[in-house]
Amino acid sequence: MKSARSTRRVPAPCFAYLAMTKPYGLELWLGATVFFLMVGLVVAKKRAPERRVIEQTDNPLQMILALGEAPGDDLHIHFKRPMETGAVPDPHLAYVSFYSPRAGIPHRLAPNHYRFALSGQTLFDSITELLFVLKYELPHKHITLHFGWPLSSWLDRLSTGVMVFSIMKLPKMFPEFHFVIEYFGRKTP
Repeated sequence: MKSARSTRRVPAPCFAYLAMTKPYGLELWLGATVFFLMVGLVVAKKRAPERRVIEQTDNPLQMILALGEAPGDDLHIHFKRPMETGAVPDPHLAYVSFYSPRAGIPHRLAPNHYRFALSGQTLFDSITELLFVLKYELPHKHITLHFGWPLSSWLDRLSTGVMVFSIMKLPKMFPEFHFVIEYFGRKTP
């Protein structure tokens, strides 16, 4: 039967032993670590194209203020993927696109199209964060959230199940909002 002390891993004494017996290895390891850390920091400061893109992103407060000033109580928020087109300038409508800064900021489709950068969190977390702000700032408005149906690529089609599974959590989290998943087909003449 093994004792608890023998199964425990202790890396610090091992590192100390190697540092004492192999000082040149320690110096080589320390020198390589510091060198690559410095090179990485210099490159990261000079090569950060997403900083300029993130500076162009919209502020959620701009959208909240515009929707708060809209006459009437019915508001509609359409979530659009970055490559989608079509938007109507209407004070009761807001179009929201979440984008990756590395992919670039999407073009503004209308004055009521708001583009928010995904930085360090998932799309679902970004959407819920925005919905919490809407819930807090506009409790007197009747808000309908519209999610489109992805048809642009096979990756979007395969991720539909994951997207719908995530979106299905939102009505329980935000019972005061109306949720719609929709697809508008081509109009035939």
